[in-house]
Amino acid sequence: MLVGDLIIAASALLLAERTVFIAKTVQRVDPVRLMMYQSIIGAAGLFLLSLIWDVDRPRAGRPACSCPSSTRERSSAVSTSC
Repeated sequence: MLVGDLIIAASALLLAERTVFIAKTVQRVDPVRLMMYQSIIGAAGLFLLSLIWDVDRPRAGRPACSCPSSTRERSSAVSTSC
């Protein structure tokens, strides 16, 4: 089985679970409040994931580098362009 097939299958299962959960929860909670909670939790989760995976982000005093890491390692001894 391909990795893409596994990703699609997991996505379908998560979507089905979310649909059932929302259908049950919306009977007890105001729909606007439920959507607000989903937005806040989703944004916080994506922010935390971006901190984990966005390791080559620009920092104060250091410009962003567009060189691949292997090029940056080789060129750092020769030049400070990256």
